[in-house]
Amino acid sequence: MEFKDDVARFRAESRITALMKNALDQIGEIYLQGQNQIEKLGNSLCEMEEFLFEKYGIEIDLAHLAKHAEFLDDNTHDLYRKRIFDYCANLKKEL
Repeated sequence: MEFKDDVARFRAESRITALMKNALDQIGEIYLQGQNQIEKLGNSLCEMEEFLFEKYGIEIDLAHLAKHAEFLDDNTHDLYRKRIFDYCANLKKEL
């Protein structure tokens, strides 16, 4: 992709930067929503533990199971962020 003037190049780079920021915001929002859901699941499992103990005398550790429901952990979140940065950097190089 070749541009005849610096204005067109600047506009293209600005749009790529805006696209990158939007993608990062979206992945960040998805990450936070996932963390909130994991917390809610952990709280529900704690309530179930208390119920089972109070009602039936059963001691069982369920809350730790919430971590298995996490689909976007810190490492995966960082990986997607890196992919977004790399993709946008490559787009800018092509200008």
